[in-house]
This record gives sequence, structure tokens and C-alpha cells, in this order.
Amino acid sequence: RREGEAPGAGDARASRDVVRGPRRQMRLALGHLPVSVEEHGFDEQLYQRLLEHAVQAVPDAQAGSIMVQGDDQYYHFVAAVGFDLNTLQKISLTPPEVFKFDLYSNQPQILQHYQDYTSSNPSNQKVLETAGRCNDIKTTLCVPVLHNQQRALLFLDNFDTTDAFNDSAQHMANAFAQQIASLLNRLSLEHDLNLRQKALEKWNLFHKGLSYLISETLHQGLDKGFYQRLLHQIASVIPNVDA
Repeated sequence: RREGEAPGAGDARASRDVVRGPRRQMRLALGHLPVSVEEHGFDEQLYQRLLEHAVQAVPDAQAGSIMVQGDDQYYHFVAAVGFDLNTLQKISLTPPEVFKFDLYSNQPQILQHYQDYTSSNPSNQKVLETAGRCNDIKTTLCVPVLHNQQRALLFLDNFDTTDAFNDSAQHMANAFAQQIASLLNRLSLEHDLNLRQKALEKWNLFHKGLSYLISETLHQGLDKGFYQRLLHQIASVIPNVDA
């Protein structure tokens, strides 16, 4: 107890520090997240980096994974911490197979008693028990991550207790998921803009070359090589055309 401090004040201060500690860590992680993503951009390791930040920042999280719903409507593992990602990526799950979560809810959800879960696909079940350690998990917090038309699920796992992930942890995880969604939306937009910019630059080169070809023909007349040069200009702006 500090000098002049009322009885119990030290305990109250310590209690506040316990609460502020995870929140401060969360704020630091949320602040560092855009910087980390900015350094590496939209690459195949993006989800892995996002997940590692989430596991470090959210209280009670000891492991985790991210699944993304593909164009085939199946859910695929794209990142994992504490699990065998290479093996998990060999399977895909239908929406009813994605454990017991309400896939249409936008709120964090808690799942316990993994031993009650059985996949309708025996090979998927074996992978989830070995590479996914589903029988070792006591509590899972599932948080939806929505960006554009794609749906992803952030799973955070605890192996020690069924009391993990209180309301504060769920709030933090939800804030983290929203930040991830915003970053993914921004990166997706930047990626689309870059593709359009490259297409525009290619079109400008084609237009410049075509204008030069027409001008040359007007001054020198139509020769045998005109159509070959024209074909070359057209092929330069058509994707996947080499000849």
C-alpha cells in the first residue's frame, strides 16, 4: 500500500491494472496490425499474420485457426496457430460440418465439449482429431469476419478450461475481427485498383502503338507487314495470347 493510501485502494488499483493489461495489449495489437499488413501486403501469409496477432492479443487464446468459405461454398483452413496447418488444408468442410456454430450469426459464439462433435465424413473427422486436436480443446470462441462477399471464421481456442473467453474477451475478439475485415476490404480494393491501373496502362500502350501504326501507314502506304504489325498490337492487350 502506498503512503497515505486508503485501505483497499491498492487492491482496487491492482484489479484495474489486471483489466487494463489485456485492453492495453489489445490496443497495441490493433494499432500494430495495419502496420504489419502494410509491410507485407496482400500475400498468401496474410491470414497467418492476422491470426498470430489475434492469438497474442485476446485473453485466454492459446491457439487458433481461420477458415474461409470458397467459391465452392466449402470452408477451407487458411491459417493455424498451435495446429498442423499443412494437414488441415487437405480437407474442406461443408457449412453444416463447421462444428456447431450458427454460421449466419454476426456475433461471437462459444463452443465447448468437442468430444460431442462428429463429422459426417470419417476422413475429415480423423484430421480434426489429429491435426486439429479437437478432443484436447476445452473452449472455442468463434468470431465471423465479413469482407466483401466472402465469409471467414476466426477460431480462438483454449485447452485448459471451459470458463475461457468471458464477455470482455469476446468483445476484444469481435473488435479484432472487425479490424481484420476492414483491412481485408481495403487490401482487396487496393488490389482491384492496381489491376485496373495495369489494364489502363496496357491499353494506353496499345492505343499509342496503334496510333503510330496508322500514322506510319498514312505516310508510307499499306505494305505487306501492316497486318502483322496490327496483329502484334492487338495481341499485346489480350490476356494469355502469346502469338
